[in-house]
Parts: sequence; C-alpha cells; structure tokens
Amino acid sequence: MKKILFPALLLCGIGLTVVGCKKDASVNADGKEVVAVDNMDDANAIIEFNNGLIEKSSKNRSNLERVVRYLGSMDAFIAGQTPVLIPPITMPSMSKLTEAPDALGKNKEAVKTLVADSTKKIDDIKKKTDELVTYIKAEDYKDDKGAKAQTYKAEIMKLIDDYYVAEDKLSAIIQPIEMAQKKLF
Repeated sequence: MKKILFPALLLCGIGLTVVGCKKDASVNADGKEVVAVDNMDDANAIIEFNNGLIEKSSKNRSNLERVVRYLGSMDAFIAGQTPVLIPPITMPSMSKLTEAPDALGKNKEAVKTLVADSTKKIDDIKKKTDELVTYIKAEDYKDDKGAKAQTYKAEIMKLIDDYYVAEDKLSAIIQPIEMAQKKLF
C-alpha cells in the first residue's frame, strides 16, 4: 500500500497536466469535483503543486523506510546481537511545498488540511525518533531492559501508520483527476 502512493501521485500529476487545460468543471460519480481551469497560470499552479506533493511523498517515504529499518534493528542491538546501530538520517522539513492553488476548487481546503496533517505527522515522527536515538545513545535501555524503547517503537509505528492514512486520503482527493484523464483518451 505504501509503495503504491508514489506511482498513484505520479499518474495524478499526468492527469493534472491533461485536465488542467479543460474549461468546464465536472463532478464525478462520487460527487467529487474534477479540477478544471480557465488559464495556463492555474494549470501551471496545479502542476507545480502536484509536483511538490510527489517530491514530498517520495522523500518522506524514503525517510520513513530508514526509520522502520532502524526500529527493526533496534531490538537486536538492545539484545546485544549486533554491535552497531546506525540512526536514521535526519528527516528534512518539506515546508517548501507551495500553497494549494485556488484552481483545486472546493477540494482546496481538504487538500490543504491533509498536507498540514501529513507534515505534522512527519514532524512528530522526527521528534519521537530523535528521542529514541538519544535514549539508545545514552544506553538508558540497559536500565529498563529496553522497555521504553518498545514504547517509542510503538508510538513511532502508530505515527507512521497515521501518516500513510493522511497520504491515502490526499491521494483519494487527487484520484478523480486521473480518472478524468482516462476519459479524455
């Protein structure tokens, strides 16, 4: 499911390019507005925004994969089975994502909310992961036999799941754009 998000967003980007030049707004069977714009500036704004979403999603997915690998090897490290535990690379902020364009119509606010939610989830994951790395480096796991590490791990995995739920909702809003592209051909 997580690896399907990037190709889906990529297809949505292609769909935005094609649909972006259409003049009429339409509504799909689910009642979701299919994006239609009147000028190239709006089309370009949608394309730029969608490209930013794709870049954000790709970088976040890569960073989250590193966090999950870290969490997976943490148990063996605490048990003394592996001598080294390499912390994940610091996750960069994706605050460069542009504002959702007005051309998204009534979907703009939902997209804006979901982007903010997924960004907050990434920030929360980064914070909890940093706390876990500090806990491991301080060797506090020796005092409590890794109990707090397991708590951190559960919290981080829950945040990761929540992040992907927000990303799936965002994809569901953008998906009708892809469907409109298929109808044009």
